[in-house]
Amino acid sequence: MQFLVLAESYKFDGLCIAGIDYDTKEYVRIGHMHNNECESIRLDEILLNENEYVGLLDVVDITVEKMNPNGCHTEDYNLISFNRIIKSIDIKELEEIYSSMEHKNFIFLNNYYKLKPSEGNTYGKSLILCKVSGFEIDYVLSANGKSKPVASFIYNNRYYSNMTITDMIACGYPFKTGKKTVKGANAFIMVSLPNDDWPKEHGYFKYVSGIILIDKEYSDYESNLQSLFK
Repeated sequence: MQFLVLAESYKFDGLCIAGIDYDTKEYVRIGHMHNNECESIRLDEILLNENEYVGLLDVVDITVEKMNPNGCHTEDYNLISFNRIIKSIDIKELEEIYSSMEHKNFIFLNNYYKLKPSEGNTYGKSLILCKVSGFEIDYVLSANGKSKPVASFIYNNRYYSNMTITDMIACGYPFKTGKKTVKGANAFIMVSLPNDDWPKEHGYFKYVSGIILIDKEYSDYESNLQSLFK
């Protein structure tokens, strides 16, 4: 598969990586499958050699096998191997891809930061790419007393707030790069729903799992990642 990477999300001391099939434009989540559940990818797996890592907007040749749908997770693939980076696309090409895709009025049924437990499996998918404006990152205290990043933005003329961010850069994973200041930006974001036992009781949080900032003033948002890997 030629896989366009649109999200590298922190998950259990590893990564959950999502994007689209570059040829079909279908949503794809890759991970290591265990009992039909998507488990995290190790950080070292995205290092193809000492000078090259798999990053956002890379089109990567990967070997995968499709998994059976599991609840709202209908896009999961078991990762066998990253083979090579074919190329990286720019924002202009991402705009073209986005314009060819179907778009919903809401991000998963409403403009709230989560779905009710009864709503988690009604949408039929767990990934959605959105172009947003007014994107901001703030930091709040989570239930365990630790600081966590949350997003607010406008999508389809509707305001969204308190959306938990799992994007690895905003979370400072794996490097303690400090808090990221983003105010009023234009961006593409990938939003993901979880699929484990916790949301079935407490609700399905809408995680901002990938952030691609469009404005030139934020061009260094991810640029330091390459040097940090060395």
